[in-house]
Amino acid sequence: MAGITEKHKPLINREALKHLKGKRSHISFAWQDTASYEHAVSFTVAKMMDEDMLAETRAAMTDALANGTDFATFQKRLKPYLMARGWWGQAVMGDPDTGEIQKVQLGSTRRLRTIYHTNLHTAYAAGQWERIQRNKKLFPYLKYIPSDAAEPRESHKPFYGMVLPVDDPFWSTHFPPNGWGCKCNVRALTREQAEKTGISKSPVLKDVEHINTRTGEVEYYPEGVNPSFAHNPGDRLEALLQMAQEKHGDAFARGLLDDLERLQAHMSTQRIFKDSASIIAEGERLYEKYQDIIAAAIQRGAGHEAIAEIMQREGVVTGEAARVVGAKADVDEVIEILRRYPADWVQKSNEAGVTAVQSMNNRAFARIYPNISAARIQKIIDDDLMIEKALKQAAISKQIKPGDTATLLMRNIGHRDVATRLSTHLHEFGHRLQAVMPELDALFARYWELRTKGEPMEKLAEILPGRFRADELTKKDAFPHPYWGKIYGDEDDPQPKEMLTMSFQALLGGDRELFDLLHSDEALFRFTLAVLTRWRAI
Repeated sequence: MAGITEKHKPLINREALKHLKGKRSHISFAWQDTASYEHAVSFTVAKMMDEDMLAETRAAMTDALANGTDFATFQKRLKPYLMARGWWGQAVMGDPDTGEIQKVQLGSTRRLRTIYHTNLHTAYAAGQWERIQRNKKLFPYLKYIPSDAAEPRESHKPFYGMVLPVDDPFWSTHFPPNGWGCKCNVRALTREQAEKTGISKSPVLKDVEHINTRTGEVEYYPEGVNPSFAHNPGDRLEALLQMAQEKHGDAFARGLLDDLERLQAHMSTQRIFKDSASIIAEGERLYEKYQDIIAAAIQRGAGHEAIAEIMQREGVVTGEAARVVGAKADVDEVIEILRRYPADWVQKSNEAGVTAVQSMNNRAFARIYPNISAARIQKIIDDDLMIEKALKQAAISKQIKPGDTATLLMRNIGHRDVATRLSTHLHEFGHRLQAVMPELDALFARYWELRTKGEPMEKLAEILPGRFRADELTKKDAFPHPYWGKIYGDEDDPQPKEMLTMSFQALLGGDRELFDLLHSDEALFRFTLAVLTRWRAI
């Protein structure tokens, strides 16, 4: 059987262990929230919404597989932990999708047993499939072995004794286990053994309609398999895509692959961005990997070129044109420098609305108009303010519509240094990214709070006389410059909006002095490098 019993403890199955370790943690409220192909690459426990708790459960499963631990020992380790964390028995929880308050079952001996057996069986099945593929020249056929359960499923009985080639599409969806607690198995056969037993005809299976009670969507799965198990734990993605392509066409299969890639990126994000220390650790890994490139770029005074190269090598697409309106010279310059941001970030901005840019001989700034109303759009047109000239033209030409997040980006043409002026565009556009991607802003706000805890609030004008207004406040910490710690709120709601913008400006802008300043703050440099390289807009 592609699993273990409590009486039999096998040697470490390295293929199975590799499969379980290769899964990514995925939080879900209900099992219906996770598609079958997601189950193939995800470790998930319904209603376990805490990442640390899910990580501990996964660690217990991994140890159980590595050490041949029986269920009693697994339960002895995990049950006290779950009880101490309040994840035991029945509880009242809010559905994160609908907001509905429900009475739900959390931990129980029965649930732990299901978690234990399901994950071990699917891991062993994946390991078994890897060995089958490795040895299929010698054993090119598989025989479906009946379950040894006291009450085997009637829906699985038609498959008992079936002999089919290893590469038959049937195994893409029906390689055991095929349901909760399923104890069916397969046996590899030589060609001679298969011919002696009798090779079966590949079954023509009907798709059974299944209504997802969470979404109301109608889904279809082959008969004889539970929806959550309608995948081969070992063959996983390749077989599923082939089946999707054959049944629904290339476009559907490509869409399925895109969905999975987005899921994997999202789950990776959850892991890396669970806390500031994890982000810095990822940044340290990237820094060590590319330290020669960074050092060479700093030596030639072009640190931003190293960041661009690192992003490119790590698969981050750039070059996306932002939606910018205004005078042509202003627009061309701003669009070109904003191409340095990750393309998915710029696309997210474009989906939210336009950035209107105009020039002035004064301090640059960005003004955000979130979820702009029809009345506010009309007021911009009627007021005819010089400072909103570009925004007014965008409103008149219907490039701003109610519900958009619009941005006015004021370009300072007084900068004599071109690199400073260009990097400032990246800075001000960073404020727009904060508005359209608040979860990105939250990463920096969390780190700011960690660094400035216990620090006094100070006036920037007193730290740097003559450069700031009296009402501009900061917690300067040990930031590269006091402006990094500037806040727009108060102690209760600080709104530290400059840590993100200054950091992106420093790494991407081409201002040598600013890059060197940030590079001197090892933790913040690595934090920002990890965010630019790993954080994806979904």
